[in-house]
Amino acid sequence: MSIFPAETENVKRRLGRLTVTEPPQKQDDDVKKIQAPEGAMAIKKGDSRTSALTARVEPMVRSDVTKTEHNAVFLSYQWDHQDKVLLLHDRLQERGYSCWMDIKQMGGGDSLYEMMDKGIRGAKVVVSCVTPPYAESKNCRDEVALARNLNTPIIPVMLEKTTWPPPGPMSIPFAQLLYINMAKGQDEDPWKGALFEELVRMIDSFVKRPKAK
Repeated sequence: MSIFPAETENVKRRLGRLTVTEPPQKQDDDVKKIQAPEGAMAIKKGDSRTSALTARVEPMVRSDVTKTEHNAVFLSYQWDHQDKVLLLHDRLQERGYSCWMDIKQMGGGDSLYEMMDKGIRGAKVVVSCVTPPYAESKNCRDEVALARNLNTPIIPVMLEKTTWPPPGPMSIPFAQLLYINMAKGQDEDPWKGALFEELVRMIDSFVKRPKAK
């Protein structure tokens, strides 16, 4: 029997407050769709790392997304034909291939050689857009040499009439390779028709293509 009923009731109320807990909030397994600054990763809802994201975010563009994905096709070219290669990049992306192209992947402060190395090492195939200046370019020669040393398949695409194999350091890597001759047409958009479909088939033989969205 309690001598101090009022005090006993007060203790019960305190104990009751100590034992009551809020039910844990359900953690959603779905990935939270967020817009992150360049280089940021998509983070699952409830992940403690979300607190590291600030309010200063920028919209993700497709090239930002491909930085975190596997860029299966490395586009090697000389800058005289940058516009055509940009169009090739977009056409292959439309077909569902992820592509590495320097001006799409590189940002301010990036090391050219470091990014080239990462791009070729991560690629399943290299598409070489061959022209006479391409065969003479040191950077292009380095890309072909690295791809050959890594046993990464190379698909040569001739954009201008070029001696085959090209004279110089590229002659040995290219000597046994079949090339697609896009130099015959003068169209500003060579990435259509039977020759482009042949290029797609050759790429497809090396790359497991994801379904186009």
